[in-house]
Amino acid sequence: MTIPTGGGKTRAALGFAFTHAQTHKHRRVIVALPYTSILDQMASEYADIFGVDSFLPHYSTWQSPLEDENNQSESDKARSYAEENWDASLILTTAVQLFDSIFSNRPSDCRKLHRLAGSIIVLDEVQALPVNYLSPIVDVLSELVKNYGVTLLLSTATPVPLDLINTFKIDHPPIELVSNPLGVYRELKRVDYQISTNKVWNWEQVADELCTGQQGMVIVNTKKQSLGLFDAVKERESEALYLSTYLCSAHRRRVIKEVKRRLLAGEPCVLVTTQIVEAGVDIDFPVVMRAIGPLDRIVQAAGRCNREGKPEHGRMVVFLPEDNAMPKGAYETGAHIFQSNVEANRFDPDDPETFRRYFAELLGYQQTDGKQIMEYRRALMFATTAQEFKMIEDDYETNVLVGYQPDAETDEWNGSPAQKLIEEDHEKRSDLRKLFRDLQQYSVGVTNRKLVTLKRLGIITEETATGALIWRGNYDNQIGIGRFEHEKNIGIE
Repeated sequence: MTIPTGGGKTRAALGFAFTHAQTHKHRRVIVALPYTSILDQMASEYADIFGVDSFLPHYSTWQSPLEDENNQSESDKARSYAEENWDASLILTTAVQLFDSIFSNRPSDCRKLHRLAGSIIVLDEVQALPVNYLSPIVDVLSELVKNYGVTLLLSTATPVPLDLINTFKIDHPPIELVSNPLGVYRELKRVDYQISTNKVWNWEQVADELCTGQQGMVIVNTKKQSLGLFDAVKERESEALYLSTYLCSAHRRRVIKEVKRRLLAGEPCVLVTTQIVEAGVDIDFPVVMRAIGPLDRIVQAAGRCNREGKPEHGRMVVFLPEDNAMPKGAYETGAHIFQSNVEANRFDPDDPETFRRYFAELLGYQQTDGKQIMEYRRALMFATTAQEFKMIEDDYETNVLVGYQPDAETDEWNGSPAQKLIEEDHEKRSDLRKLFRDLQQYSVGVTNRKLVTLKRLGIITEETATGALIWRGNYDNQIGIGRFEHEKNIGIE
């Protein structure tokens, strides 16, 4: 289902899914999204439509380091089994949860897999699937469609030609639900692009351009860049706002709520952020600036510009920053392909065929099974498959609890919502898994390679009763743990 950003994909996908389920007697609808940052928003929308008890949200499964299946109480296990079994007609989850479970060999993960048979699976923002795993992902999706009665709906504004992957084994290419995608894109054109690839911008120039108008947002490729740019923007607009994963999710939700309030009220609103707002976050700026990146990220960023379709088109400025660092691999390759397409005059954001050509070129440069998952599966090496298939690498980041206090002048651990949750749990010894899910909103990810240094400095300590890691450094009420990155130069990237 190819619909441009802001075109109502969420409700259109559900409309198709329920109609199709009723016609063909499907058992359930499973909606998988790529980012936890948009799941709360989606869950809220589902609750408004269906009621809070009419669907199962299954995400934020952060587990205590001291908890495993062998030391849970019987009541804890029963509660966990009920949720993990996916016994519901409408399930909202993450792509990570879905695919890590499919490739897992753990009983707790595999317990839900029989629920996939006879279901409708909606993969929202399908362009966000990791290129490095596309071959095994496409293989299992093909298997579910061919032999397990699954209908698969791929929902996106930037269609990915999965039928070009060598493991695609359905007898026909995907069927497009939109009868005239090109016409829809032309009809819903809301943004004019200004793309600069032959001029290098420093942060002061970006800040000047951003602060020219009353409302605008700028998106950069790394958290380090976002901090440097935010400093430059703050010199021009003291009330500017900031978003990145340096902020815990409770803090990010509060910032997004404030952004929406200012935009709706017509107040000055300037936001500096990383890519976390690009897919699915319902905000609407008249001007969006974006550092050069992959084509799909550029188009997703444009979806936060004139989202409501006002007669006067929004302005989407794509610039080449002086600090042009970005994630390696498919991300960097995609950015180079986008830049070359722009310079060759082959970029038309209002033609879906542009995206198919782009992804076909990207797939030609990238491995789609970089960890040889298909080889392990053919050899029935289940444990190795589970170990190697990790959409989020276990050894990359560890969750650390922070002392975010939304109504306090200084954010310290003592007296924070997270500290109070743990204190209450100590008193009544409740379900550890539920505790850690409640704590998820007050956590940030810290790279494991820096944990040793941070523990040695006493900035991170361990809470003995639960094994939770506690951030004892300053948590800034604007940039979260990013201030530590700024001042100590140790880095929490």
